[in-house]
Amino acid sequence: MVASKVEDWRNTDPLPTTLLTAREYLWRAPAFDAPREEWIAYHEYRAEVFRHVAAIDTRHRYEAGAEAWLAKDKVVKLRGSGEADPALIT
Repeated sequence: MVASKVEDWRNTDPLPTTLLTAREYLWRAPAFDAPREEWIAYHEYRAEVFRHVAAIDTRHRYEAGAEAWLAKDKVVKLRGSGEADPALIT
């Protein structure tokens, strides 16, 4: 089993400023068989990127916020602690 390294999926370019570029920016993901902690880090990173975009891309604020919430919800579920609070979007 060969797990990916964080550097393999974390984008080092400047953070995106639109919803479309955020989705393109996050096209890489950990290997399917990567450890749970790596998937948690990945989804935390996704939430951070989409929260950033929600603050800048006002036309897509709610979509980016929803993407951030979905990523944070995935983190909560991977940790086995239920469901993310909707207040975590902001």
